[in-house]
Amino acid sequence: MKGVIVGGVLLGLGGVAFYLWQRGRDAAPQISTGSPVPTTTEPATTTSGFFDNMVSSVTSILEPRGIRNHNPGNLVLTTIAWKGKVPNAQNTDGKFEQFTSPLWGIRAMFMDVRGDIEKDGLNTIRKLITSYAPAFENNTAAYIQSVVNQIGIGPDTKILPSNYPNLLKAIIKHENGKQPYSDALIIEAMNTK
Repeated sequence: MKGVIVGGVLLGLGGVAFYLWQRGRDAAPQISTGSPVPTTTEPATTTSGFFDNMVSSVTSILEPRGIRNHNPGNLVLTTIAWKGKVPNAQNTDGKFEQFTSPLWGIRAMFMDVRGDIEKDGLNTIRKLITSYAPAFENNTAAYIQSVVNQIGIGPDTKILPSNYPNLLKAIIKHENGKQPYSDALIIEAMNTK
């Protein structure tokens, strides 16, 4: 219930901020009779900047946790010294890793998944997702089916390196409800050492 109330308050604040922001952008310059018509537009006021920032902040709060944390694979907080990781002492989530940019979060997810597949033998979607998203905190069967549908290989078919980009996109989408990253960013993250 508390989440519903907080969500309603945030949506209300977001709506007010958007209304005020839009009103400020749509306002026509006030011209009195007999005054020359201005030839330039006045720069945005600090009030408009404030509302732009408010809208941006509310939008950010409403993003899925993995997107906000730049951790689209929702890797659990550990002592692993991932590149681009927000140090544990500065982590504001408390449960999941946070990264300084999506590139680093996607890279960490790729390294984790590739290790599971190539080193630990979790080389099918069923094996991988059963370990990655255990049933005690996920609907693992639905997760497996979601990834299978997005990649187009069977749940017990061996995952090949050529499947990695689509596998990462499928995990990101299932974890966050959307997959907002470009193919170029995903490939860059996979190739970043």
